[in-house]
Amino acid sequence: CISSLPDDILVSILSRLSLKEAVLTSCLSRRWRHLWTGITGLDFDADDELNKIAAEPKLKSSERSKYINWVNRVVRNYRGLTLEAFRICFDLEKGSKTAIDNWVKFAMAKMVQKLELDLLENGETLRQSLRNYTFPYKLLTETKWSSLKRLYGNLPSNLSFTSVGFKALKVLSLKCVNVNDEALQYFLSNCPVLQCLSIHGSGDLENVKVTGVSLKLRYLEIIFCLGVKMIEICDTNLVSFSYLGGNINLCIDNVPMLDEISIGEGYSGLENDVFNQLSSCLYQLEVLTLDIYRPEVRKSKPPFSCLFFLFLLLERTITLVAFVFFFQENIKMFAFPELPNLKQLILKIGAWDDDPLLQFTSLVRACPN
Repeated sequence: CISSLPDDILVSILSRLSLKEAVLTSCLSRRWRHLWTGITGLDFDADDELNKIAAEPKLKSSERSKYINWVNRVVRNYRGLTLEAFRICFDLEKGSKTAIDNWVKFAMAKMVQKLELDLLENGETLRQSLRNYTFPYKLLTETKWSSLKRLYGNLPSNLSFTSVGFKALKVLSLKCVNVNDEALQYFLSNCPVLQCLSIHGSGDLENVKVTGVSLKLRYLEIIFCLGVKMIEICDTNLVSFSYLGGNINLCIDNVPMLDEISIGEGYSGLENDVFNQLSSCLYQLEVLTLDIYRPEVRKSKPPFSCLFFLFLLLERTITLVAFVFFFQENIKMFAFPELPNLKQLILKIGAWDDDPLLQFTSLVRACPN
C-alpha cells in the first residue's frame, strides 16, 4: 500500500530518516531502489565510527577511508536537483583535501541551503590549525559550470554557473576548517541570503569585518580562532554574536537588533575591558553569557597579624562585615554598568580551590530585570 504513494510523498518520508536508514530502503524492491537519491538533506553522521576510533585510535586511518568512500558513493548516486542541507561530520584534515573539495563543489552545484563541515578531531576537539582542511573559496570561483555538470550530471539545465555558487546558502558552519580574511569576505559578498555563520578553530582568520545594512546575516559565531586580532561589527542587523578566544580589539557600533551576546575573551575576561567594548549595545541586550576562564584574584597572602586579628574578631563574635573588608583587599572588584533590559545572565566561571566569586554579586545587581 505504501509503495503506491507518489514519489514526492515517499521522498518526504525518507527525508525524515537518517541517511543510512534511507539508503537501506533501496533493498526493499525495484520501486524503492532509487527513491532515497531524491531526499532533501544529506547528513553524513558517523557517531558509531567516531566512538570506535576513540576506543581504538589506530583504526583512524582505515575508518577515514571507509567514511570518504561512503560519502563518494552517495554523492555519485544522488539524483536530487537541489539540497536543503549537506553535513560532513568526521575526523578529517588537510590530507583529505581532494575529497572534501569535491564535496563542497557538489553542495554548491546542488544550491545547498545549509552547509556544515564538522571536522573536529575525534569528533569533539579542535586540532592544531596547521593540520586543518582549508576552505577552497578560490577554487569555487574558478570552477566552470561545464565541469560541474560532468562531475554531477543531472544539474538544472536552465542555470548558469554565475547563478549558482552559494546564492541559496543560509547557514554555514565550519569546524576545524581554515578560513582567512579573504574567504570570510567571499562568504559575505557571495552568499546574499546567508543568515548564520559559525567558524570554529580556524588558524588563518585575523581581521573579521561584518559591515553593511545589506547583509542578511543574523547570527555570527567565532570560536577559538586564535589568530584573530580584531572583530568589527557595524551597521548591520545582526541579532546574536558569540566570541570565545584571546584578547582582541572588539568594535560594535550601530547594530540595533543585537540583543544576545556570548563572550569569553582572554584569560579572565573581565580585566580586558569587555564591558567597555560592548558599551554601544549594553542597554539593548536581553541575553548575556560571560565565559570566564578564571576570576581575577590577587594572590598575595595576608600576613599572620591579619589572620590573628580575624581570629580575635571571630572569637568575640563581632559582625561578619569584617570578613568582607578583609577579602576586598584580595579581590579585584569591578564596576559593572547597568543592563536594564537583560533578562538572562549566564556566567561560566572556571574557579579553583578558594577563588572568590564575590565580585560577581555587583554584576547581578546591575541586572535588575
